[in-house]
Amino acid sequence: MNRKKLTIDAQDAQGRFKSRLEEVNGERQEILEEFKQYNSDDEDVPDEMRDDWEALEAERVQLERKVERFDDFISEVSSTEFVISELTFGQMQAVKDIVSQESFDVDVQKQSVEGTPLEGVYREAILTRSIQEKPEEVDNVMDLPDVIGEWLWGKVDALNTSGDEDMGNMSLEEALES
Repeated sequence: MNRKKLTIDAQDAQGRFKSRLEEVNGERQEILEEFKQYNSDDEDVPDEMRDDWEALEAERVQLERKVERFDDFISEVSSTEFVISELTFGQMQAVKDIVSQESFDVDVQKQSVEGTPLEGVYREAILTRSIQEKPEEVDNVMDLPDVIGEWLWGKVDALNTSGDEDMGNMSLEEALES
């Protein structure tokens, strides 16, 4: 049975982040132009304008960080492509077993289970099974910068999410990358 495979490119993602950064900066400039009609201490400045500015500033900072980290990554690797594949049911069950073994303490005599599922263990197990090809300079995807790891995780998770949990919703990052 064929599993779905995707080739994803860090340069493409970086380009989308840069494009969105340009849009954000344009929107910020529009607010600045509109703000000039008010005194900076003027209480007449609409709260919505201030809220919009703060939201854009937060997004700008986040996007600048992403672009910088993607720039660094791209300059350090010979290829920016990753090939990811959909996991089989058996692979997903193996991941659940690994998470259970790593996350929970079972006391058979007391008939008790203690612990919390470890998200990092889950993500690492999914990523290592789903990534079929990666830049040769990447030994372990868990050693990548967080921004790159989160981008990869978003792609792998979207490819492997199924059933009732997948409502077709996109995160803001996924929408920016599509």
